[in-house]
Amino acid sequence: MPARVSAIPNAGHSQTNSSGPPGGRGHAHQREVSRRGRVYLSNASVRGAFVLRACIVNHRTTDADVAAVVDEVLAAAAATA
Repeated sequence: MPARVSAIPNAGHSQTNSSGPPGGRGHAHQREVSRRGRVYLSNASVRGAFVLRACIVNHRTTDADVAAVVDEVLAAAAATA
């Protein structure tokens, strides 16, 4: 399944669904994002799916900062394909 970006209303965060079992593609994407060093993502389980979680709490966060998270996840997914 390709990476896809979605949001949970009123949850205060976005996630990228990179589903799969522990040690699967989602974890590989998370490791690659961390290795690249531009953004940090934690992970969570939403409705049984492994997701990458970006928790944004800084009031100075810009649309460009959020776009960078998406760009990094997509680049990591491409690099680990």
